[in-house]
Amino acid sequence: MSAMDRQALTSSTGMPGAMKRQVRGAFRQVSTEAVLVVFLGLVVLFFATQSEYFFALDNARNILLAVSVLSVLAFPSTMLIISGNFDLSVASNAAFCGMLFALVSDGGKGDLLPAIAVAIVAGVLIGALNGFVVTVVRVNSLITTLGTLAIFRGLAKILSNGQTLRVSGFRFMGEGAWLGIPVAVYILVGVAILVG
Repeated sequence: MSAMDRQALTSSTGMPGAMKRQVRGAFRQVSTEAVLVVFLGLVVLFFATQSEYFFALDNARNILLAVSVLSVLAFPSTMLIISGNFDLSVASNAAFCGMLFALVSDGGKGDLLPAIAVAIVAGVLIGALNGFVVTVVRVNSLITTLGTLAIFRGLAKILSNGQTLRVSGFRFMGEGAWLGIPVAVYILVGVAILVG
């Protein structure tokens, strides 16, 4: 592009071509986010018209509780997606580690610290296994984590005999509240601070 062409482009738009592309890119980003906000607003409006209890405090508490549990699992997945990978085994890993915790703690009746340590070490080892297969063996992350999803979901079912194991000492995490806010929400905020 000659100097005269650049000058003509600048004079016709009032800004250089590079700046024009930056403004256009920023507008696209804002418009994408605006579409999501508008969509969320429409969803809230729809459900508000369908039920008189939608804006009730109990409903907000239930939504916060459900979102907090999923979000704790979503944080590591988000970091992987940002790095260009994906982990399908997060939920199976959590189920397997939770099952180990329940078994080692004898349903919450035994010593909790060794159970917590076993669950954390197991989770780290599963993550390290996935990372090793993806980065060293060079197997696609979707294939790798699909395999570990099946393995650890199966192991969790074997360990539990397909039954729900209850850990009595930890009911407060799912059912407890402090200042009217579920304990799981505080855990979510703590995890967000650690990850962020």
